[in-house]
Amino acid sequence: MTFYKVNVPVVLIIFNRPHCIEKVFNVVRKVKPPELFIVSDGPRVNYDEKEKVNECRKIAENVDWECKVKKIYSDKNLGCGERITSGLNEVFSFADKAIILEDDCVPDISFFKFCEELLEIYKDDERVMSVSGRNRFGKFDFNGYSYGFAQIPGIWGWATWTRAWSKMEFDVPLWRNSYYRENIKQIIGNYRHFYFRKITMNKVISKIDKGEFISHWGPQWGLTLLLNNAVGIVPKNNLVRSIGFDESSTHFKKARLFNKKHKSARISVTPMEFPLIHPPVVMTDKNFDNNSLDFLNSRKTFTKRLIKKYIINK
Repeated sequence: MTFYKVNVPVVLIIFNRPHCIEKVFNVVRKVKPPELFIVSDGPRVNYDEKEKVNECRKIAENVDWECKVKKIYSDKNLGCGERITSGLNEVFSFADKAIILEDDCVPDISFFKFCEELLEIYKDDERVMSVSGRNRFGKFDFNGYSYGFAQIPGIWGWATWTRAWSKMEFDVPLWRNSYYRENIKQIIGNYRHFYFRKITMNKVISKIDKGEFISHWGPQWGLTLLLNNAVGIVPKNNLVRSIGFDESSTHFKKARLFNKKHKSARISVTPMEFPLIHPPVVMTDKNFDNNSLDFLNSRKTFTKRLIKKYIINK
């Protein structure tokens, strides 16, 4: 697909990486969205990054097509979790749907058409809460269809509706309730998946109680899908390339991660074919979710954590 003009608002989430946002913005410029929301956090205290934050904003504001631009900027640093959540809260007070790109998610042009078409088809289907452009395996066979449905759809290039995002609760109050935790465990149906989710959500709760910065919002969004018995759409081909694996990353700073050898950095992009072949029903693909669990949290890591918890720290 050499050209496509998207008719859905696009959200750019930026911070301090001009070398990344420039690549993303150059793709957005090609599809000329009618509305552009720019969500930016403020520079951190004791970090020499004010100039980089301003440079990123300047790049994202360089709109040279007919477009309504809404700047959602923070003067102070809120942290990745709160900034993205509060930013999207404001976005969806104006728009009923949007395509969302963080500064290190470089989409293929077909990503926009894919999102726009499915945002329209599933706009009133409460079972579906997101459209992802990310396929963490590169390719996955959804029985010959152009996409499938999953509990773990991915948020590196995605889209959603106001009706879905309105259910998002950053401080995850229902996780504190044992009734809902037990039901989530049953819905997941895989102890290892639930175990890793439990670790993450307990860390979020702990930081909230201590008044600390929370760098995550993805786990809370994933929990929102589970609490609403909802799924997200995943394309058969990966449509978004991640370029954020370096020292400037918020979540991937460890030496074993911030290099091009990391498995998530090696996933290539394959343009989507149109017209889309739609599945006849909304049904979770458990093979995709189980493989996602193995991809994100290996059995080796699971075993190490169990040993640490029940033997070393006994």
